[in-house]
Amino acid sequence: MALIQDLREEMDRIKATQMCMEGDIKKMKESLALMKKLQEDLKKLRQDAARWKEESSKEISQQIEALRQETKQDLQKMGEQQEMRYTTLEQLVTETAKKVDEQVRSWGSIPTTAGLVH
Repeated sequence: MALIQDLREEMDRIKATQMCMEGDIKKMKESLALMKKLQEDLKKLRQDAARWKEESSKEISQQIEALRQETKQDLQKMGEQQEMRYTTLEQLVTETAKKVDEQVRSWGSIPTTAGLVH
């Protein structure tokens, strides 16, 4: 009888251990599913980061190119304005030189007196 009692107690312990192990297995399966989901999420996050980096790089390159073009156009306009100023200044100098030359020629016809020249 004691032997049967010992066997029953041993079976109860085995059943309790089995139930505990089944609970652990269930928790491990849940953890595994969660780990797979996290792995997929991480993979997607890496892809998104790579795509964002590429898009940002392209956008920055486009902005730099647009700024370069704008600066080039501004410099071109400034060069044209400078050329116009130079041309205007050249014309003014030429006109002034002609006027001075005409005045000097007109002075040549005026007699000078020795007493006025110092």
